[in-house]
Amino acid sequence: MAAYRRIRTTLVNELGIEPGAPLRDLHARILASDPSLAGPSTSVSDRTPFAAPTPGPAPIPVSTPTSVSAPASGPVTAADAGARHPADDAAVEPPARGVPHGRAASAGPADTAGAARSSTHENAGTTGPSPAEPVRRPAAQPPFSPRLAQLPADLPSFIGRRAELERARGLLPVDGSAPATVLISAIGGMAGVGKTTLAVHLAHQVAAHFPDGQLCVNLHGFDPSGSVTPPAEAVRVLLDALGVAPQRIPAGLEAQTALYRSVLAERRVLILLDNARDSEQVRPLLPGAPGCLVIVTSRNQLTGLVASEGAHPLTLNQLTPAEAHEFLTRRLGPERLAKETEAVQEIIARCAQLPLALAVVAARAATHPDFPLSAIAEELRDSHGSLDAFTGDDSIDVRTVFSSSYEALSASAARLFRLLSLHAGPDISTPAAAALAGLAPRDVRGPLVELTRAHLLTEHFPGRYTLHDLLRVYAAERVQAEESPQDREAAVERLLTWYLHTADAAYPLITPKRSRVPLEPPA
Repeated sequence: MAAYRRIRTTLVNELGIEPGAPLRDLHARILASDPSLAGPSTSVSDRTPFAAPTPGPAPIPVSTPTSVSAPASGPVTAADAGARHPADDAAVEPPARGVPHGRAASAGPADTAGAARSSTHENAGTTGPSPAEPVRRPAAQPPFSPRLAQLPADLPSFIGRRAELERARGLLPVDGSAPATVLISAIGGMAGVGKTTLAVHLAHQVAAHFPDGQLCVNLHGFDPSGSVTPPAEAVRVLLDALGVAPQRIPAGLEAQTALYRSVLAERRVLILLDNARDSEQVRPLLPGAPGCLVIVTSRNQLTGLVASEGAHPLTLNQLTPAEAHEFLTRRLGPERLAKETEAVQEIIARCAQLPLALAVVAARAATHPDFPLSAIAEELRDSHGSLDAFTGDDSIDVRTVFSSSYEALSASAARLFRLLSLHAGPDISTPAAAALAGLAPRDVRGPLVELTRAHLLTEHFPGRYTLHDLLRVYAAERVQAEESPQDREAAVERLLTWYLHTADAAYPLITPKRSRVPLEPPA
């Protein structure tokens, strides 16, 4: 009992914490004279690993196993932190040199029971219970320590993405062993394409490979409020989830990252980093030792992670027509869809097979089960050229999620994005985009790369770009709101002039005998 009081005083005075749950539980069991602590007697030499025995009887205080030691005062190191609260790991220190055996040596099970009985008489006097009749007291319950399981719920109506899931699962060892490296799966795609839904579904499927738990952090890279989570804040959230006490978290991102990686060392944890802004936001949150899987979602192409961290990119496109039909079937039921097949096909087409748009329309149909699907298709038809039909709350509003990507662009990329809506063709080349923006071809490459990395533009063939149908609608809304009629007309005139002179330059090669019409030089 003296040992317990001594270690508790040290922990409270020097660290400001109470003894850990194992030590408190042992203390309570000793007070209750728990018979399970009794065992066969051992020799004094077996019970005394630190000091030689001294002759004569001496009281033997209780100590926890010497393999667990109390946290020392002084600077905090990464090894001090673990998945549990630091106080849970507190125990007594080995005896100091020169301290009598009976005061500091570790006691065996029989001595533990004897110490409890001796302490009981010592505290209660002659009126206390005899050793043959121990007082039964309930053992103290350890504090609740939840398992690391932070993944959001999987979507019951998840459909499709079989090829993407198979590719991602292929990163893991087939025998279920720990990965030999830190695995990073970077899931990218345009806003509303279902990156988070796929990431959560994948995480649930492979969670059994990571027995030490799952962590999840929303990095708010493209939050409508504009409040991006700084890496220092994200790593503190992760350290807190791993059980590191706030007073043990050092100042400075580098020190916090080092502690975070030390805590994760030799553990198998799945980490989901959702809605990342860029590679720099993610890099401090990556484990340093093998055995973990990190799933990152972002609207940007995280080429920095691919190049320097060996991340495996996985780009999502819109659903196939069959997947889009299955999406609506899961949400509205097969009977309702079977009654109006033409209306279903029109809804899929006007949603451009984008999961978010389909979800908004399906929600409207589900909340109005008496509405015919043909009426909902007519609403989409009437709003052609506008995103008004895809309006919901902020989390599922198509215009809102597109806006958060658009507002993150540089001024030159945002202007080019707006002007691209004026081009009526299925795709556009780099020189044509330069003419549309009134830039030299070398000057337009930067904005084109930025739009491609943000998944607001798709380079489906080297040097040729296309807009998703709903992104084109959003770009048309922005060009009407932000460009004057004169600027829009000038952009179209530059584009048509470029096409005219390009066709004129091709005449001698295609129809060499045809007389050419003289053209004025481009302005």
